[in-house]
Amino acid sequence: MVLTVGSVIWRRIGKVSNDMHGTREGVFHNGFLHWVCRCTEGFFIRAFDVEREGFKDLPMPPYYFHPDSIPRMRVLGGSLSVSDGRTLWVMKEYGVKRSWTKELEIGHDTIYPNDPYGSYIRCVSVLKFTEGKVLLLANTNLCLYTPETRTLVRVEIDGMPSGGFRFVADHIPSFVSPKDIIKDYLSKVPS
Repeated sequence: MVLTVGSVIWRRIGKVSNDMHGTREGVFHNGFLHWVCRCTEGFFIRAFDVEREGFKDLPMPPYYFHPDSIPRMRVLGGSLSVSDGRTLWVMKEYGVKRSWTKELEIGHDTIYPNDPYGSYIRCVSVLKFTEGKVLLLANTNLCLYTPETRTLVRVEIDGMPSGGFRFVADHIPSFVSPKDIIKDYLSKVPS
């Protein structure tokens, strides 16, 4: 079902070829919304063409993703990326299976800096690659990781503490105000 901005009626556009079990939030890139989905054979990427209102499937990286967890997808440096929390793959050419490249692998032995308990990093979400370093969310802390030396440093941005983050979302600027969309929607809804 599709709801067009400014409309109050959902439209049925057809059936999806197989279920989208275990999906996380969608990621918009290259005119498509993308989800990592699970099927009996493993994981795949389902893409919805926003303009043509149709689906297509994209290949996953040549990597074993544990079936008990769903890989996280992001857009990094203008490319789709998929991560299991330790290994990050980037699709260098959109839709081309052989273009998947392993960009980062954080070992199980990486320990938080200045942690009196020596706790290990459990889950990593890469936010940005920058000049030989990687800005990431490690467990719930903003950190800067240097792959060459395998060092991790907590960072503070504009006085904001580095810890306590549960989720990070990308900001996509738009000239369309959410207030205008809601106001337009509400004007068309019967009282």
